[in-house]
Amino acid sequence: MAEHAGQEPSPDFMKEHLRTWIGFLKLIKWLIIGSIVLLLVLLIWRTHNG
Repeated sequence: MAEHAGQEPSPDFMKEHLRTWIGFLKLIKWLIIGSIVLLLVLLIWRTHNG
């Protein structure tokens, strides 16, 4: 394991890491959008339910 300490990660590793990170950010973005939509629906339902 010590002989690998000074080596840079391969470009394929960085591509995979970047792809995973972008996928994670897309997931977070859609979770935030979904939460906002849910809150808006609940707000409309509460104010118009009488």
